[in-house]
Amino acid sequence: MNKKPPQPAHAVEISRNCIEISNSQPDVGKPVVYIISNHPIVRRTFLDMLRADFVSQYEILPAPSQPAGASLSVVDSCSVIDWTEVVSKWTGAGSRCIVVLPQESAGHEEQVKALYLGVRGIVVISSNFSKELPATVRSVSEGNLWINRNALDEYVRQTGLLSSRLQHVVRRFTAREEQITKLLLQGFSNKQISLLLNISSRTVKFHVSNILQKSNTRSREGLFQLVKSA
Repeated sequence: MNKKPPQPAHAVEISRNCIEISNSQPDVGKPVVYIISNHPIVRRTFLDMLRADFVSQYEILPAPSQPAGASLSVVDSCSVIDWTEVVSKWTGAGSRCIVVLPQESAGHEEQVKALYLGVRGIVVISSNFSKELPATVRSVSEGNLWINRNALDEYVRQTGLLSSRLQHVVRRFTAREEQITKLLLQGFSNKQISLLLNISSRTVKFHVSNILQKSNTRSREGLFQLVKSA
């Protein structure tokens, strides 16, 4: 009788035709840090960089194919094209996410977008990256945030402004509808919202329909213009 070969513990997609296999298993009792990157050299660099700093404190592993809750994850936005959806999946599963952004994202826009996704740390690639990434992992693992102060201030300003304008537009939104409206106004798709809030796409569509009806608009663009002019 032929036996089926054992399934790999971790399979990380590099491209459509290439998958990197890792048989490493998390050490029970140690906090786990997963590296999410579609570039094999970058993934190996991140693994080696963090393992050198956290030899005994953490288990540093390539990410499994499915999100793992109660973990810490580092997402390489430079190689993961749909990184916002990946972050939504992992944060929705209960993982504390850190996003690595390219140097050209040193401005606020991409960092604020990451904050709306619920990330706990943001690291912009720089000459100090080899020190900043381990420091971010340590800080987030201890329950802290590692966010650029200016980006955080901009996020607080935007959410406060949106809340104020929404109150002028319509006073009948439920708490969930207001939450989804803020994400819609940031350009998130239904799929991203469903992953982020851990609800079905059908539920998101139901809320979006109610939001448009209550605000007397026919589209997201109409909703955006309505809030912008409030």
